[in-house]
Amino acid sequence: MPARICSFWGLRPSRTGRTLDLVEQRPVIALRGAQYVGHGRNVLGDPRVALAWLANELRQLDITLRAGEVVTTGTCHPPLPVRSGDRVATDFGVLGKVSVGFE
Repeated sequence: MPARICSFWGLRPSRTGRTLDLVEQRPVIALRGAQYVGHGRNVLGDPRVALAWLANELRQLDITLRAGEVVTTGTCHPPLPVRSGDRVATDFGVLGKVSVGFE
């Protein structure tokens, strides 16, 4: 089953997030010894566009995003086929690293 990985997370405003060009971010994904490179522009052209779209859609439903809520804006790499036992690690550079294992 393909998994969506490499999402930009809107955890809270930070100095890095305000000055970082999210469109040009190139996260590196490691899976079974291979490396794949994502691109921030794959998230609707700009992850902030995806966040604005979500906020506007929720507003029409009378739902408000609140400070501290976690928002994932989408994937910057096409889904990769993962199998039971796989471990996927993604390096977002200055934004940090994340990994997940599949049972």
